[in-house]
Amino acid sequence: MSRCVTLGMFSLTLAVGVDAASIDRWSASTEREFLLGTFEGTAIDRDGRIELAPQTTHLWGPESGIVWDIVPGRKGSVFVALSGPGQVLFIDADGAATAWYQADDESLITALAPDGKGGVYAGISPQGRILHLRAPGETTVVAETGTTFVWALKTGPGGTLWAGTGVPGQIQRYRKDGGPETLFETGDDPVRSLVVGTDGVVIAGTGGRGRVIRLERGSPFVLFDASEAEIVALAREADGTVWALAAGGVKQPSSRPPATQGPVTRVRVTAEAPPRNGNSDNDSEGDKKPESERPAASFRASGGGALYRISRTAIDTVWTTSDAIPFDMTLDGDGTILIATGDKGQVWRVDPSGKAARMIPIASNQASAITSNAAGQIFVAGTSDARVERFERDRRQHGRYLSLPIEAGTQARWGRVSWDADVSEGSSISAAVRVGNTTEPDETWSAWVDLADDGQIDSSALPASRLIQVRLKLADGESAGPRVSSLQVSYEPRNRAPEIESLTVEPPGVVIVPVPAQSTARLGPLVADDPVTRSATSGAPRGRARSPVRRGWEAGARTFSWAADDPDDDRLTYRLDIRAEGDLYWFPLAAGLTGTYYSWDARSTPDGKYRVRLTASDQTDNPSGDALTRAEISPLFVVDNSRPALTEWSVERSGAGREVAFTAVDPGGSVAAVEVAMDAGDWLPLFPEDGVADSDVERYRLILPTEGQSELPASMRVRITDAAGNLGGALKQVDAD
Repeated sequence: MSRCVTLGMFSLTLAVGVDAASIDRWSASTEREFLLGTFEGTAIDRDGRIELAPQTTHLWGPESGIVWDIVPGRKGSVFVALSGPGQVLFIDADGAATAWYQADDESLITALAPDGKGGVYAGISPQGRILHLRAPGETTVVAETGTTFVWALKTGPGGTLWAGTGVPGQIQRYRKDGGPETLFETGDDPVRSLVVGTDGVVIAGTGGRGRVIRLERGSPFVLFDASEAEIVALAREADGTVWALAAGGVKQPSSRPPATQGPVTRVRVTAEAPPRNGNSDNDSEGDKKPESERPAASFRASGGGALYRISRTAIDTVWTTSDAIPFDMTLDGDGTILIATGDKGQVWRVDPSGKAARMIPIASNQASAITSNAAGQIFVAGTSDARVERFERDRRQHGRYLSLPIEAGTQARWGRVSWDADVSEGSSISAAVRVGNTTEPDETWSAWVDLADDGQIDSSALPASRLIQVRLKLADGESAGPRVSSLQVSYEPRNRAPEIESLTVEPPGVVIVPVPAQSTARLGPLVADDPVTRSATSGAPRGRARSPVRRGWEAGARTFSWAADDPDDDRLTYRLDIRAEGDLYWFPLAAGLTGTYYSWDARSTPDGKYRVRLTASDQTDNPSGDALTRAEISPLFVVDNSRPALTEWSVERSGAGREVAFTAVDPGGSVAAVEVAMDAGDWLPLFPEDGVADSDVERYRLILPTEGQSELPASMRVRITDAAGNLGGALKQVDAD
């Protein structure tokens, strides 16, 4: 009796109180998701569950060459059509291989058919020859078909031999008591597959236009015109239902030029035959054959295909694939269809309703041929490295499934591994995990850690890691083996520290304040109106605020702005500390900040050189002791709260006027601007003798002409502004001594 269970077999102690939202989960519950993992003695059933695979027996290989066809022999043996080198191999039930035929040139063995007496017929291409092999070395020529390729061979009632050919495409019949007959010609559309019923009805599949043709009493009739280019395999049930396996490609146009002008049929396999006698694959000019005599070295490049059921009343699409390359099929005794594909040696089992199960793949890139015998044994041939595997009826007793490496993105606390499964009496599922920090598991990963029955393991058994892989072990019971329908892993990514991208000390006097979204405040000076204020705010737009903050200017203000991010998208808070240059102690300046700026009234701070330290913390989203911080120290900046002063004032006569000279000084800072106003006149800028106001001492000189003046100014107002926005000045008489 089967029961559905949900098992949690792996748990690591998590910190108490961790926010549940920080837990991530990986899961696999569909065929596509399971296929990202690795199957070792396991397979996917028709409902998309992991199950134990059939037992398999390795019979022969790997060897070089391409397996074109495989047919059953007596007592569990098989015949294999091998090309590169061209051979017909007899492989007995124990895997011993004997060459029944060895080509002495570069011929391809492209088709086989058992003769019913322990021998086999073989199609030789591109010579278009059919051989009868009765035993090793006992070979007779049955026919020279007059064609280039022999793509299909089948025996029918009375020992009649049927052949499907290409260039030209024909259906030929060879009777024991009569000569060869060409019953139907398809011209440039090669006959790629055949099936012959006990009633003598022949069904043919073509390899250029994808047609299924019935030949009954010499009369052809197209049963089905597929959208795919090739009908690569056919099967027929006792009730007359025809199964057609089609492979994708570009269909030939529906024209029929003379047979002798037909193009070459390109049937490809992705593995190429090795050169003979150590020679290159390239033919020399003298050895090159006409294009019509040189078949391609591989089956088919494009993927996609379908399985069709053709009954007397309907044509149904039972199974489709968009990427796998169908090569061959056979009917199993339980009514299912087994399909060999070029999808990493994958074999599919499809039931009449269309449910498909992936059986265990063979160790070849392509499962190029498949057949079954009367005992129910399934034989699969592989290409890329030629081999033959036998699938038995019984399930394996044990198998494993390995998940893909599960990526947490950062080092993680691995939480719980659980699965949903049907586990029959006596069956079992156990699990193990391993962890690492490389995308693909290698020798640097941890050893496998088996999971205890209580689901708990010591977290110290696993090193810090960002990837985990789960291994399930399935063991068979008395009836149906276990079937896993879903697999889940929960984990908590370890917290990562914030990142501070920049920390900026704004110019002295600049302030940043929040502005309500609907504010109509002008973006200009707040209070002050002097050259430094106007310069600092000259780029600020006026009118409605366009951002949630506003930049302005205030005397004595210092502002710090920054950009920071958190790789885990945690909310950040900030702290600012300040330290005078040369001191060791950091004094708190502000804490609990959530914005990315801070404006500070520095007028109460002694003049000097300072640095601030910004600390970003993700504690808001990591309250359980896992919070991390990142700190950044600013460049050196100056706090200057002292007013600039005027010194060394002098007024002297100079020619036709008066020369006024003075010095502006700003200890610990720098003079930024000087303006003068004569009597009650407007303020006018005055430039220093060196042309640039940028140091703590600047010398100024001004000539007041007397010529043409009815009245000379009696006084001068001087205004000095330093880089920090501090103002100083003086009122002076300009009468010369």
